[in-house]
Amino acid sequence: TGDWPDAESYFRKSLAIADTLIDGWVNLALVVNQQKRYLDALGIMGQALMTIPEDSTAILFFTAVIHSQNEHFDLARDGYQRLLSSDPNNIEVRFNLGSTCERLGQFEDAEREFKWIIDKEPKNALALNYLGYMYADRGIKLNEAKELIERALAIDSANGAFLDSYAWVLYKMGQHEEALAQMKKAVETETEDPVIYDHQGDIYLALNQEELARQSWARALELKPDDEAIRAKLNPR
Repeated sequence: TGDWPDAESYFRKSLAIADTLIDGWVNLALVVNQQKRYLDALGIMGQALMTIPEDSTAILFFTAVIHSQNEHFDLARDGYQRLLSSDPNNIEVRFNLGSTCERLGQFEDAEREFKWIIDKEPKNALALNYLGYMYADRGIKLNEAKELIERALAIDSANGAFLDSYAWVLYKMGQHEEALAQMKKAVETETEDPVIYDHQGDIYLALNQEELARQSWARALELKPDDEAIRAKLNPR
């Protein structure tokens, strides 16, 4: 947005006054990264490490986050693993490691991390949903996936991402009418998520409602214009 340069200026001025506050460095790096200046953001994190080495854990964590935001998932994974070597019980780091492994296609590693989190925190709704969605998206362990997502929804029943996951596992189980009902709830909650509209399109298609499917995919593509998979659904060869 147009606010990013102003935010960058603000955080640079703040650091000029006091450069020993970790929040200033992290916020500056994240704002710079939002402006698609990946290497500059990494440089800021490097400066932070030299200036306040006592905050190295937070700096390494957000450096990994920046790698992940730029789809350098291998570097992000390495960063999270490095942090876990000194703090193996850090739930947030393990969650990020699990999601990064999933993005790398390292399914068993991701599964292990989310199971570890759920074992330690049985009411961690984000981990319950993530693991359930991973299973559903692959069409495996669908009964377990449904149970995991239901547990997440019991904690946060209005969460659009959880509702999408629930609709998706129902779709994978062939329960298309119920899947659509849940997906409509998800759309009401998350109006700007292209994945939800993409899923809704697939469900409509399964119900032979092709025009509504196309409308959903068109909305998904509007929100994510570079998604070739969605474009192919709208323009099949």
